[in-house]
Amino acid sequence: MNIARLIPEVLRLNGAHVPVTQRVAFPVMSVCLLAGLLVLPSGVALGAEEPARDEVKEELAFASGLISLNFADYADKVMEALLRKYPDAKPRAASVKIKILTGRGKFDEAEALIKAMPAGQVETLAMQLALADDFYLWGKIPKARQYYEAFFKQFPGGPPKELTEFYAESAYRYAQMMMFAGDQAGALQAYRYVLLSKPSSAIERTILTEMAELMLKMGEKSSGEQRTKLFDEVKQICQKIQWGGTDVAFGKTVVILAHLAQINGDVEGARKIVKDYMPMLQEIDGLLRETPDALRYSPMAECRYMLAVMGEADVRAAVEKGVDPATRAKVLEAIKETLAHYNTVLVRYTASSWASEAGRRGDALATWLNSRGFSVGRLPPSEIAKVVGPLMNAAKLLFQQQDYKGAINKYLAVLNAFPDVQGVITAMGDLARCYAEGRDMLAARAVAGYLAERFGSAAAKDMEEAGNAVRAISAEFDSMGEKALASEMNALFLARFPTHSGAATVVFRDAEARLRAENYEEALAYYKQIMERFPKERVYVEALNRAAYCHTMLGTYSNAVPLLLKYMEIVSPGPDQLAARVRLADAYRLSDESLPALNEYARVIKALNEEPAKYGVSPDDVARNAKTMERAMFWRAVCYSRLKMPEDQVPVYQAKAIEGLNAFVAKYPNSEQGAMALSGLGTLYFLQKNP
Repeated sequence: MNIARLIPEVLRLNGAHVPVTQRVAFPVMSVCLLAGLLVLPSGVALGAEEPARDEVKEELAFASGLISLNFADYADKVMEALLRKYPDAKPRAASVKIKILTGRGKFDEAEALIKAMPAGQVETLAMQLALADDFYLWGKIPKARQYYEAFFKQFPGGPPKELTEFYAESAYRYAQMMMFAGDQAGALQAYRYVLLSKPSSAIERTILTEMAELMLKMGEKSSGEQRTKLFDEVKQICQKIQWGGTDVAFGKTVVILAHLAQINGDVEGARKIVKDYMPMLQEIDGLLRETPDALRYSPMAECRYMLAVMGEADVRAAVEKGVDPATRAKVLEAIKETLAHYNTVLVRYTASSWASEAGRRGDALATWLNSRGFSVGRLPPSEIAKVVGPLMNAAKLLFQQQDYKGAINKYLAVLNAFPDVQGVITAMGDLARCYAEGRDMLAARAVAGYLAERFGSAAAKDMEEAGNAVRAISAEFDSMGEKALASEMNALFLARFPTHSGAATVVFRDAEARLRAENYEEALAYYKQIMERFPKERVYVEALNRAAYCHTMLGTYSNAVPLLLKYMEIVSPGPDQLAARVRLADAYRLSDESLPALNEYARVIKALNEEPAKYGVSPDDVARNAKTMERAMFWRAVCYSRLKMPEDQVPVYQAKAIEGLNAFVAKYPNSEQGAMALSGLGTLYFLQKNP
């Protein structure tokens, strides 16, 4: 991978550009990273070509993936095959060897491996920087910095030709590492290392622009000579870029210079810079529109956002001061222009990082102005929906790609700007799931609680959607092994969404979990909830069946009888109904009610003898019914043997028991109950004095 491909990749990984005015703790990639996409001197557009397939890169990525899955041995085999085919890839493959060790935290062994390598060779250098990267990932920033600085000090005047690409990639990666570590001075020096590699003009413009943005932030926090020095270099860089052509980097310099004027307290100067450069910005904007998805990088979005922010400050100050008839027309024109800027950024630059904030600020300003007696219209819901849809889709895509941090930032930007638009409920559910996957359980629970509190008593449609979102959060916790939190979410759902269409399913699922854990008392309590609260739901029938089973396992057999009777009334003729009748007979028998038990067993036998097809014709049904018949025949005979009243009929009952057991043994000679049947026969023959 060369640095031209590395820059857009870092942009993709780290999200959209964050404005200088937000003063974030760690800088994010600039929009001018798209320098390789368009360079427009003399109005000529140059499209970036699709890079050729890089088999070495693909195999290295595959080997790294195997290592992350703890398949180091397989990764070694992949590496061996790769290097046999591409011997020159040895330097690029060196980092994988380090990953095998550092992935297991064995940094000492990794360092020892590197020390045994010949000093100064490309392979050794690659391994050193791969180790530095892993130190960084493990939070060992000083060690990472030590290795990188040692590498760059070997080439104070720039890299030799054979190391140019490797050196440039490493320097750019180091710059990003230092920015995210909060070391702005270190990042600035790393950018200077990139320039020592003498990159192409397009990449140089990208690096210079990022440097200017970084120095602008550093200068804003500095004072005296240091501040002056940084700002002077910012101006020099902007001048150099502007002389090089009209492209995205050119547009960024307009933003940088306008911010510089703002920082120095010259608001009018900042406004003038943007307006003076507007023709060039429009040219860049127009050319970007010809490239799919490139408009998000248009400097026009940020420039118009800046004009809106400056205009808003003027409008608020004028209204607070008081508007008289002489100045009213001027103030109304300023209001119109400011809101137009906000709305333009929102509607025309939906994919930019400024759209959400522009929408939020524009709506807040309109609300404030209306409260002050100005009649200010808002964008119609249809227009807002057009804006919010793509923003929500972008956040959803990051969520599906498991970029939870990026998705959180996107969702928050949309939800803060548009808290009441269609789709916000599901988006909040996804936000909570992102927090959960990011192990921020407190935030996930807070979002779930807000959903339940706000929408639990809402209109049916919103209530259903919010309930589904809370159920999805519970499922997310459950899939992560957080059973206690999943149970908490289910309890929240049932408490706040009692009329939700999925409430019965949630209760049933909780009951099933306790049933699997053989906690029959708790499971029974949940099944009772279903029977009492949801008699019309689909799970009601199975709840009857499961509750009867719980009573059987708890030894309260008589309580299972009415449940099974009701269950058999509802369920259609088939294996389930016959199995339930056998269980009903078992419940009678275990309650010492042999006659009712005998009658139920007899009904099963009669049904299967007279109408077998009615109760199932598939092979599975036939096999299941055969087991039911076997059980019914055995226990019917046993029940006959237990009948004691009237006394004069006992010999008759014993004879029927003997008949039944003989028929059972003949039909099922290999049955598990065979031994019991023979033993019972022996006892009965003895009682009848027929040894």
